[in-house]
Amino acid sequence: MSRSVLIGRFLLPSLLGSAIIVSGPPAATAEDCSVRNSYTTGVALGIAVNAGNGISTSDVSTAIGSSYWGGCSGLGTGMPGLCTSCSATVSVSAVFQAGESTNQSGSCGRFTPTFTVQPDGTQRMSGGTIVIYESERGTGVDCEPYADRIAHEIGHVLGLDDASGAGCNGHIMGGRVQGQNRSVGADDCQQARDAWDTPSEVVPDDPNDDGGGPCGV
Repeated sequence: MSRSVLIGRFLLPSLLGSAIIVSGPPAATAEDCSVRNSYTTGVALGIAVNAGNGISTSDVSTAIGSSYWGGCSGLGTGMPGLCTSCSATVSVSAVFQAGESTNQSGSCGRFTPTFTVQPDGTQRMSGGTIVIYESERGTGVDCEPYADRIAHEIGHVLGLDDASGAGCNGHIMGGRVQGQNRSVGADDCQQARDAWDTPSEVVPDDPNDDGGGPCGV
């Protein structure tokens, strides 16, 4: 979904009153900071994100609240609703791990999904575990505030990939600017709506539908 803008030619008058044609420089390509990940998601009315060892319910509540994902439209209808200290179709646990990150990238968090195999052989996400580390590997940067890190990992749960470009810093799936929280944008919410279905969006097979047109052909 990356887009580029072509700057057209324009005229500049010379000191002699004639005109010269100047070509503008190529415009920078805008970075797409809302990209689908490779996880197979599924159908769910809700996703429970529950605080596990070392993570506070308050941090999880902030991550799923209006400051982050709770600001998306269509929760519970166009995409799964989010709750904590609850039960839901999909259950994710967020836990804390002391010490430096063990991620290859050195980042502060990791989401590991779990899947169930459906009768038709397809997989649907059934849950998973979010791990939040105490500090980044290599830099020693503290991973607090944990709510911001959890919100980023929830982005993976909802079907988004990391946005590693410098232009995505401050974006929920991009890098975090020290001392600032990241933000969830409309594009992120749309990706989540595209990645997940809710039961109301899934039309059951009509047993009287023979797959054909008005005459069954």
